[in-house]
Amino acid sequence: MYPDLCSYLNDYRFDISLLDKYFSLYTQSKVINKVLPELEELVEEQALKREYNLVLEPRIVKVDEIDKSNSILYFMDAMGVEYLSFILDKCKEKDLFANITVCTANLPTITSKNKEFVDVFKSKRMIVNSEKGLDDIKHHGTEDFDYQQKKQPVHLIRELEIIDQVLDKIKLKLAEGSLEKAFMISDHGASRLAVIHNTENMWEMVSKGKHSGRCCPKTDADVQSPYATEEDGFWVLANYDRFKGGRKANVEVHGGATLEEIVVPIIE
Repeated sequence: MYPDLCSYLNDYRFDISLLDKYFSLYTQSKVINKVLPELEELVEEQALKREYNLVLEPRIVKVDEIDKSNSILYFMDAMGVEYLSFILDKCKEKDLFANITVCTANLPTITSKNKEFVDVFKSKRMIVNSEKGLDDIKHHGTEDFDYQQKKQPVHLIRELEIIDQVLDKIKLKLAEGSLEKAFMISDHGASRLAVIHNTENMWEMVSKGKHSGRCCPKTDADVQSPYATEEDGFWVLANYDRFKGGRKANVEVHGGATLEEIVVPIIE
């Protein structure tokens, strides 16, 4: 009845056992609107271990390595790796060949801290198209998408449509013949499940939580949560809690260090 949803739920093979298991559970959980117990256990474990640091390299390292000549960049705001299976299926439909590299964003996972790759492309005089449709939905959505008013994840339908439309733009641009390749690169991902989980961190901080409580400005008077990591003047949560003072998110949230927020794709 809904082939795009099937494509979204198909497992993408990262060839990294942690990511294979994690994102298979994540996409299922997002669709059924429930944090599966196995995933919650894995999130809590990784909030302490943070093994992604051992298996993935930072995005800037990978961007430096790729051949950017004669290309165009589509800056996909808030597109995490949860969509990779869907993207590959759509590329096959459109006769596009996709080469995917998985890497990590900077902490906290907010756009202002994660735009360095845009400057790299601009310095090479490459065209940069900013695609903010996904981020707009995750932050604002509509009444139908707002979790406080409607629990079902119907916003996923629009998310998949937006990605499909960008792939159509890429196909048209490449068909003109003046460019060899296009890149889709994301600044950060986002978490639906941190919204569903709806729990506040028990550790008090001097500053209020920012970005729906996923991160918090650091002060010397703070008591560090074991689930928070320090980066660039912020405490950043790696589990599904939010710092006190942060407003509840409408649809999805980012700023933290769960895998769905920090693991991002470079798609060529």
